[in-house]
Amino acid sequence: MHLSFSIGFDAFLTYQLFHASQSPLVQKKRRRSKWTIVGLVVLAIVLMVFLENYGLALLYTVFGIAWFFLYPIYERGYYKKHYIKSLKEKLAGISEKQIELDITPSGIHAREDGSEGNIEVSKVNSVQELPDIFLIQLQQSMAFIIPKQQVDEAAVKTHLQNLADLWKVPYVSNLNWKWK
Repeated sequence: MHLSFSIGFDAFLTYQLFHASQSPLVQKKRRRSKWTIVGLVVLAIVLMVFLENYGLALLYTVFGIAWFFLYPIYERGYYKKHYIKSLKEKLAGISEKQIELDITPSGIHAREDGSEGNIEVSKVNSVQELPDIFLIQLQQSMAFIIPKQQVDEAAVKTHLQNLADLWKVPYVSNLNWKWK
């Protein structure tokens, strides 16, 4: 199957956010930052109760509960802003990348801005479907990003599902994924 499309900023951002949401290191860091403050607040509450300062203990309790529920919202925006800034820096001067892919049972032939290359089937780890893009995940955290708006979504989905079976790699449908 021959595909010709351009990848814009939104597709790169979606890939970065998806990759971060799947990364054990990022997940661990996000959990740690949330629970560290909660732990400190619990210690402060215990100390205030021990010192019989119940008003301050109640204030810390309210702060701890608010932190527990509001911090993930803040953190989500913080990470998104970080990735937007990083992508703008990396993609400075590039409006959209024009890509051509030939996806066949024997592998993937890619052409981009005058360079081209072949990817062997053994280098493909999985095929992911997100709400807005298809990802052909390669080894070493690399991927081909295929924006759904620019291709025949049903035909590409069927082709990728068939090739995933043939290549013996998982086809993962993450249609409910969103950055959180």
